[in-house]
Amino acid sequence: MDRSRKVLIFYASAGHGHEKAAQAVEEIYGKLAPHLSVKAKDVLSFAPGSLGHFYKENYLWQIKYTPAFWGLFYELTDIYWVYFFVRPVRRALNRILAKRLEKHMMDENPSVIIATHFMAVEVASHLKESGKINSRLISVVTDYLPHNVWTAKNVDAYIVAAEETREALVKKGIPDNRVKVYGIPAESKFSIAQSREEACKKLGLDKNIFTALLTSGGVGVGTIGEIAEQLLKLKKPLQILLVCGTNKALFEKMNSLAPRHPNLKVFAFIHNMDELMDAADVVVGKGGGLTLTESFCKGKPVIIFRPVPGQETRNVDIARKYGAGFLAMNPNDVVQKISEMLEAPEKLVRLKDSVKTLAKPRAALDIVEFVEHG
Repeated sequence: MDRSRKVLIFYASAGHGHEKAAQAVEEIYGKLAPHLSVKAKDVLSFAPGSLGHFYKENYLWQIKYTPAFWGLFYELTDIYWVYFFVRPVRRALNRILAKRLEKHMMDENPSVIIATHFMAVEVASHLKESGKINSRLISVVTDYLPHNVWTAKNVDAYIVAAEETREALVKKGIPDNRVKVYGIPAESKFSIAQSREEACKKLGLDKNIFTALLTSGGVGVGTIGEIAEQLLKLKKPLQILLVCGTNKALFEKMNSLAPRHPNLKVFAFIHNMDELMDAADVVVGKGGGLTLTESFCKGKPVIIFRPVPGQETRNVDIARKYGAGFLAMNPNDVVQKISEMLEAPEKLVRLKDSVKTLAKPRAALDIVEFVEHG
């Protein structure tokens, strides 16, 4: 295979967002350029021994049990002078963690590297600087406001979610002409319009009843079950779609309530989130970049529940600025916001109009077209 026609997309399996963004770009390549060699790969799969697994589990443990510490670390390392001293430490750690990844990049030396995780950005930039690869490097920032770790000297272009993302990168010293506001890439099924009536019919829902979709990521963390229980106590017409992910205990507990509450539908780990979003009026969940992006692509406002300090709280800032979402720090906040929407339907209409400003359903397509022709 001619090296000039090879594209590698790198993500990290620490959280589903980076992986889903990479898969979205890979999907479009498969449709538009099936003759090219395009592969999405997990950077953590190249880590020695169990270090990749440790990296992933340690991140998930921190955001679950020590979110305040994680948030402090995140904000401190985004200060220029702090990151100045952190950068060489990061390089030293990546020299150990990403040794096999570096070799793979050098062996493949593709024409393009697309990174939806910051580790690949740093590693590829280092290899370019040392002349070991000459790939075009594209950094796809999967949050609505960037952190220093997404930036590197030898990045050729940055793909970002919004004008605020671009402005923040420019303030960090990135040339404006290197930043493209195409959006965070989501799977094409989130850009395909399906009527709410059709989605409700598939899911056995009443199209005339307000529907809330509750989800907190693939592992079903948080007190999303408590929110569902409180919503069930509202004496108002309301349908609840509860996604428990891989949290079996939550699924079993909530599923046992379903027979007594016909307007409650409980799901485990699903692959049709797009259909649930089509049927929903509002999405309640975490503040990850991909969760918000998918919701916005479907035209749904969000209630962001207990965002992880750091990247997720920054995402909340953008959602609130555009009037596309709300922050909720406890179940009562969620119930209150949904009650307000039930009592004032015109508020929901305004929210959906605001969402359109942030929705960029063509992101994956625009990224591929830019890489190939831009």
